[in-house]
Amino acid sequence: MRKLTYFLVLTIFLSCSTTEENIHPKQTIDKSSIPSLMGVLDDEDLPDKDRMWAYWQLYKQTIRQDHESAMGYLEELERLATHIGSDEYIGKANFGKGYITSEENNFFQSVNYYTKAVHHLSKSNKALLTADAFYNIGRLLQEVSDFDNAEEYFEKSLSIYREAEDWKFIARSKYMLGICFGKNSAHSFSKANRSFEEAIQVVNNELDGGDNQLLFDIYVHQGFLASDFAKTSSALDYYSKALKLATDSEQKVKVYNLLGDTYMIDGDYASSLHWLNKGLKENPNSVLCLITYGELMQKQGNHLSAIDFLERSIALSDKGVIDRNLQDALNFANQSYKALSEKGSQINSRKVIDLMSIQVQQDKLEEKLAKKLSSSALKDILNLQVENEDLQDEVTKLASLKVNLIFVAIFLMLAAVLAFSRYYNTREKNRKAIEFCESNGY
Repeated sequence: MRKLTYFLVLTIFLSCSTTEENIHPKQTIDKSSIPSLMGVLDDEDLPDKDRMWAYWQLYKQTIRQDHESAMGYLEELERLATHIGSDEYIGKANFGKGYITSEENNFFQSVNYYTKAVHHLSKSNKALLTADAFYNIGRLLQEVSDFDNAEEYFEKSLSIYREAEDWKFIARSKYMLGICFGKNSAHSFSKANRSFEEAIQVVNNELDGGDNQLLFDIYVHQGFLASDFAKTSSALDYYSKALKLATDSEQKVKVYNLLGDTYMIDGDYASSLHWLNKGLKENPNSVLCLITYGELMQKQGNHLSAIDFLERSIALSDKGVIDRNLQDALNFANQSYKALSEKGSQINSRKVIDLMSIQVQQDKLEEKLAKKLSSSALKDILNLQVENEDLQDEVTKLASLKVNLIFVAIFLMLAAVLAFSRYYNTREKNRKAIEFCESNGY
């Protein structure tokens, strides 16, 4: 139930490491030398090639701390590169912009930048950075569950990584393809799992020192895949493998929760309780474990205990952002309050109303996001433009992606309408709930 949230967390992690490690050249200057670079840029006689290099280095030094400054350096870099006709640095500038806009959740603009980066980098024979752009387009498509098109771009990146024998990203591309295959109904469990296994084989056989973080992520996703295909025994086996690789408390708690959730779904409540207790012992404030524990109590009819755990998780959650786990906790808590009310038990009406107000707040946030995406997404897609006429060939190659993005935008517009409707329905339910509580003396 909370696997999708964890998937997004893993995706974010991979996006950060991918961008950092695949910006070429890989060697960067010390941060302390930024002032000297700024001084060099003031030299009017500085050759254009050196000036572009300096802007690129400044971007790499500021990207983690200051997106605005980093974007400014990229703007200057692209302006100069366009003036002298440097495909390499036009491509790098757009690659950097693609990364920044993806970090800011501007999906459509990010794809636009990466698309332009692919065109210019491929013309300048920057194969690895071209592969990275393909990889990151695939990652962005995964984030909106467009696994069909994501699969295509991971295949493109994999082809280049293979030619360059970049084993680390061969493994990561195969891992991402495994996720796509598992989510695409046209593929089988065996095809998805085989891609995961191939990624594991590359890590174990080709990477010096291995990559335990990647192996951990792969085993977790193999567990997700097995669960989706109702292969409980296999899921538990993969989670156990992941647990052996867990090196910190956060990783351990994630796996403890997954084991507890899997046993609960399978009806083995005793084993579920065992793993959830281990998770809460490791981290008493684990929101995921508290929610799963509350759900477990609810399934056994212990609604008072369920509410206790669920309300603890709600108290620990950030109500100011859209949080699927928080929404799960709210739904489970409301179900337990309803069950207690139907049994004639006395309930705290104030707590019920508070939970409903948090749900309304979540609905408003979703409505706001849906409207923002639906109003800007279509505009961004329809305004995908290129600087030169010769870029039209690249746009033609990506026509299928553009069409798909239009469908995504239409879907988001529909989501906005549904979110708006949901908000008013929830508000009406709250009004009725308050009247119900008042009339029954809660």
